[in-house]
Amino acid sequence: MVNVVNIDRRKKIKPPKKDNIMQKERKLTLGIDPGKSGAAVLLGLDKPLVHRWDTPRKWIEFITDCKSYELVTGATMTCYLEKVHGMPNQSSVATFNFGENFGMIKMALVANQIDYELITPQRWMKEYKNMLSKVKQETKSATAARKRTARKAVLREKAAQLFPDEAILADTADAYLIATYGHNL
Repeated sequence: MVNVVNIDRRKKIKPPKKDNIMQKERKLTLGIDPGKSGAAVLLGLDKPLVHRWDTPRKWIEFITDCKSYELVTGATMTCYLEKVHGMPNQSSVATFNFGENFGMIKMALVANQIDYELITPQRWMKEYKNMLSKVKQETKSATAARKRTARKAVLREKAAQLFPDEAILADTADAYLIATYGHNL
């Protein structure tokens, strides 16, 4: 049975205390940015495992590989999937394709029995609100595209600070930060 929880409505629940403090359960965290130029990042291994979206078949293969890591390491894995929706100015075809891709990702998670939580961008970006508020003030009179570009640059910079040994791209930064948010819960 796969558990799906929308963490925006979830109350904070403290994990049960373990008898032996030295026992620490190994945790794998999969962060997914399902956008057109999105990516997925798996944390909890020696080195983050990254996948940039290419084709639906490759998404399924990557998610299946993540499940294999879970089985081999004996770790528990949770996925944090960004809860997205169509944009007001998108065409109906683009919105349908976007929703179809989002559904394929959810299907791959369910088929691999990976628990996932839907998380809104506002929720995970709250961790970086100080950095983002500066960008918001600086781009107050800018166009929507300029605001988005500035916001993405700040998030990419933060991901590069958190993962200095990784080549962080604009396409992968959100996935790194979503995974980091979930891993730190």
